[in-house]
Order: sequence, then C-alpha cells, then structure tokens
Amino acid sequence: MSAGETPRFSMQQFMEELVRQAGAIARVRFGNPGAITLKRNAGDLVTEVDRQINNLVVEKIRAAYPDHGILSEEQSAYRAEAEYLWIVDPLDGTRNFATGTPLFGVMIGFAQRGILQRAVVYDPMFDQLYAAHRGHGATRNGLPIHCSATRTWAHSYGCGSASQDVNKLRRVKPLLLSVAKEPFSMNAFGSMAISAAHVADGRRDWIVSIEAAMWDYAAPALLLEESGCIVTNFHGKPWTLNDRELVAANPHLHPHLLAIVRQ
Repeated sequence: MSAGETPRFSMQQFMEELVRQAGAIARVRFGNPGAITLKRNAGDLVTEVDRQINNLVVEKIRAAYPDHGILSEEQSAYRAEAEYLWIVDPLDGTRNFATGTPLFGVMIGFAQRGILQRAVVYDPMFDQLYAAHRGHGATRNGLPIHCSATRTWAHSYGCGSASQDVNKLRRVKPLLLSVAKEPFSMNAFGSMAISAAHVADGRRDWIVSIEAAMWDYAAPALLLEESGCIVTNFHGKPWTLNDRELVAANPHLHPHLLAIVRQ
C-alpha cells in the first residue's frame, strides 16, 4: 500500500479521523481515568485511558499501513527503522487528565526517512484539531493559522515545562534569571500538545522544552514550523527527530530567546 493513501481516505483524512476517535475516548472518560500507575517518577503517570487510546491508534495504523513503523509512548517500538514512521503520543498531558484538568491532547506525527511530513494535534475538550503538512502550512479546524507577530521581548508571552528536576532547572536557569534584566511572561500548560497549539495559533509567542521524548516533540515541531515559527534545538540547529530539547518562537523573537537559553 502506498504511503499517501488508505483504501478510502487520504492520509490527512485518516490522521484527522483517527485523532478525533482517540479524543472521543478521552472526552468520555474525562473525570474517570481508571487505574493510574507511575512510570519513572511521581509526575510521570499512565492511565487506563492512555493505553486504551494507544491500542486504538496503533491497531488502526497497522491495519491501514502494515509496512510502516510505529513509535508510541505506551508500547514497544514496531518496525522503528522503517522508511515510514508514525510517532504517537496517545494522551499528552496525562497528569492534567488524571487530575480533572481539561488541558491535554492526542498527537500523531508521520515521518519519511527521518523527516516529518505530517502532523495532527487534537484538543478533545475544546474540539480543536491542529494539522500540518510540510510545505503546506498549518491549520486549526481547517482554517490557516500563523504564529504571533510580537516583536518586543518584554511584551512576549511564552510557555515552559511544568515538570522540573535538577538538570532541567540547570538548563533553564539562564532564562529564569534573565527576567532581572528583561521582564517577560510565561506559564506552563502541563501538555506539549496544548503549548504548541497556542504558540502555533499566535496565542503565545514562544516555547522552551527540555528532556522530553520524540513523541512529545514530533507533531508539535512540524505544527510550529508550518505555522511560521523558527524551531531549533538549544544549539540553534533546525530541530530533528534526534533532539530532546526544543526552542520555538516567531522569527522576531527566536534569536533573542535562543541567545538567552544558550548562556
């Protein structure tokens, strides 16, 4: 079967329908997450719903594209070295979901030979579906979106990581300390899906994230890029699937943001 088509749908239609089905599960189960277990630490949770969505998404991808690889947060990699790779975060923002906070999303990225080609990010509680196709821009519920046009750092409003540890604090310390010279605003949504959607849609101006996994970054990176953001690692290199850090901002603010985090 070709990379671009399923028997009945285009790949874009397939991806959008899939995240809507997955999001419907999360919406119905919101407030009733079922059994909750810890993975690496107290802030890294997995619920019955994470696994239920994962099973749905993986089964449908394997049925439609049996020769493709799949990398998902909630299972072992499947054909990870395949030319075509699906990168799935079944429920990004699990801690929010588990605590009754309506800020979480379903994310799917699609890469060919290590280069992201398509992405969908779905916010099920507000029925906002963000999509990106390399070279074709980004949309929200089918309408084009673009990053902000904010030019002044002091007027900027950014997003950071909700979870912190000693190493993360060391990496973001220059950003936090820079407020003494140049005040700015930032917050943390507790979900990369929600953060990226807000930056891509121009409601926030930038995002800095550290030490997350490929499935946390893949779909957001393409969405941000196609919305007009500059998306790099901490060294200023264009973001790739090998990076475990992300700096994204509109073109006016990215050089300044990058200079701060590189200190």
